Amino acid sequence: MIFIRSLIFNIYFIFVTFGVAIFLCPVLLIKPIQFYPSRIWTHLTVLGLKYICGITHKVEGKENIVKNSDALYISKHQSAWETFMFYAFVDKPAFVLKKELMRIPFVNFFFIALKMIVVDRSAGSKSLRKLVLDAKDRIQNKRQVVIFPEGTRTNHGEIAKLNPGVYSIYKEVETRYIPVALDSGKCWGRNAFYKKPGVITIKFFPALPLGLSKDEFTKQVHDLINAKLD
Repeated sequence: MIFIRSLIFNIYFIFVTFGVAIFLCPVLLIKPIQFYPSRIWTHLTVLGLKYICGITHKVEGKENIVKNSDALYISKHQSAWETFMFYAFVDKPAFVLKKELMRIPFVNFFFIALKMIVVDRSAGSKSLRKLVLDAKDRIQNKRQVVIFPEGTRTNHGEIAKLNPGVYSIYKEVETRYIPVALDSGKCWGRNAFYKKPGVITIKFFPALPLGLSKDEFTKQVHDLINAKLD
């Protein structure tokens, strides 16, 4: 049964993703509503997960979600789930993306139009500097940045080393830094075909204090995004 449900959902997800990307592209040119297609994509995907796969979610720490102002969310990354769910929680998110994702047709136009932050990991220190400058630009324009500091999806329960980029931003850009823990990988694993029924938890922690040393910052972020959830 899980195989059949997963197959149906995967086909549904592909159609929803490319359907929204193709047919709602013109909306991206209308600035006041240019995030509507992403929210529609999120809504349709959530419905598919619920009614096809039996996957729902709960949110903890809603009071820590920043409204109508800039912020930077430092999130655990286990699944494709969080790449669309942040549109449901965060105001006009600017995701930090790896350059390889720009190869996806139609979807890449969304990334450009919505001014996502694209990182070329092969460019070394030059890429790191660009990341900081782009993050500063989005924050100054009252956007909310979402970064996955481990740099890639991890398996549920796996703990990975943090990349230096997030601390480089923290040192230079004054905003609210919100750690985020989640357990999406238990239902929708990394590169997994199967989608297992269950409840995904996402937890937003209070903003980190400014002025932390690199070691203090790294430890707090590491401990919080890897926190065990009920």
